[in-house]
Amino acid sequence: MNAETFVENYIMHDSLIDKVEADSAAKTVVMLIDFAFWMQKDYVEGEPETGVLKVTFSNVSQCIMPSYADWQAVSILETRIEEDAVLFALLNDMTDDYSEIRIKAGSVTVERI
Repeated sequence: MNAETFVENYIMHDSLIDKVEADSAAKTVVMLIDFAFWMQKDYVEGEPETGVLKVTFSNVSQCIMPSYADWQAVSILETRIEEDAVLFALLNDMTDDYSEIRIKAGSVTVERI
């Protein structure tokens, strides 16, 4: 899917980032996200409220992100498209510091793991 479709179809608010790995040689960014299924339009009562998603950005031409030693305390406030890139607005829940991840990619895949 493209970046716009990703942002339209996945409400990331209240999800937590577990891990982010950027591989400049492979032009990929892989994010493991403790995802809030309960925030989604198609959520069915009684199903798991949260779970892990693997989000892979391929053919990445830009990746700007903070360097956290521990992503466990970072939650997603929102995602939006800004200048053809996916922008993740983040909050460090331990320090209340705001930061952003900006990824410009050719495609995005989402896998429930």
